[in-house]
Amino acid sequence: MVHLKDVANVRPAYQDLTYKARLNGKRAVFITLSQKKGTNIFSIKKELVKRMEQFSRQLPPTVKLVTVFDQSESVAARLNRFFSNLLQGLVLVGIVVLLAVGFRASMIVLLGLFPFLL
Repeated sequence: MVHLKDVANVRPAYQDLTYKARLNGKRAVFITLSQKKGTNIFSIKKELVKRMEQFSRQLPPTVKLVTVFDQSESVAARLNRFFSNLLQGLVLVGIVVLLAVGFRASMIVLLGLFPFLL
């Protein structure tokens, strides 16, 4: 076992605090992660959560690991909104085509759209 005193001179000293990061009024360390081009934000999030859980077990009880902002949540909300709008648009197109050309022709048009939805 190697002790710190074996490889360094250790003495009490004072240093001005240079912390600029604060969370809820307490000193904090912010770590920012950036997504590489061509990667899936949801698979990155899943792997990150696993690693954060492993890392948080190693931290002392006085240190907390907190996620402040998660962009995958806003991406998921935007995707949900997009698909909701897409479904509403298809329903409206179906109604307009139904009123314009009749039931049989509108079913042909709507069934023709199904391959594009998958």
